[in-house]
Amino acid sequence: MSRLSATPSPTPAPPAQSCLRRSPR
Repeated sequence: MSRLSATPSPTPAPPAQSCLRRSPR
């Protein structure tokens, strides 16, 4: 799990966008 922590995401998507993407209503 240390490896994942060592590699930060290139573009951390916000939680709001995730919700919108999940339900494109």
